[in-house]
Amino acid sequence: MSKWRELVPSVPKKTINTPLAGQLTIQEKLGLRDTICQIEAGMEEHGNEADEMPPVHHTWGGMFVRELVMPAGTVIVSKIHAVDHLTFALEGVAEVVDEFGGATVITAPAMIKTPAGMKRMLRIVEDSRWMTVHATDKETYEEVVDDVIRPTFLPLLEHDGD
Repeated sequence: MSKWRELVPSVPKKTINTPLAGQLTIQEKLGLRDTICQIEAGMEEHGNEADEMPPVHHTWGGMFVRELVMPAGTVIVSKIHAVDHLTFALEGVAEVVDEFGGATVITAPAMIKTPAGMKRMLRIVEDSRWMTVHATDKETYEEVVDDVIRPTFLPLLEHDGD
């Protein structure tokens, strides 16, 4: 087990399928964002298991789909999404923490609305398969990533949506 895992908080069971974001203060939301970013930095320093799970990408008809299979016990920190899109939990169970929804447990099948600015931390409880679907007119993987992902939160403030 990677050393950074001890930093990962367990999602309180009372929050199962009960988003807390409406109850969180802005300080608590920013604290969650900071914690997620710290966990991601620890993962990068001590080995990121997500690097061993290459996603499968599909493009078709103005859509970009990213499919990821994640084994139980894995911790994943998502990218910062620049645009609203849909995420589909197709198989499995994951504890999820983010500043928009607080702490929840997602049990497949589920459709999740992912707003621009979202960054999630997932602890995979049961082997899982998730897909994200992005509307884009871009055709290459590099163009799509540039269109829908931001390296930090700052470019979201500067992005004019085109």
